[in-house]
Amino acid sequence: MKPILTRAEAQSVLGFANLYNNNWRLIADEIYKRIGVRKTPRMWKGMYVQTRKV
Repeated sequence: MKPILTRAEAQSVLGFANLYNNNWRLIADEIYKRIGVRKTPRMWKGMYVQTRKV
């Protein structure tokens, strides 16, 4: 299965998490903008599990 985010994308997402004080709704909105896909918040946990290990 193809990862939804690449490792670099996941790291950049985690990098700006601090900017939003770990407000996951705002972080999710940012990811939505980057990948251009609407997914339910329920899927977020799976997203990080699926990031590609380098």
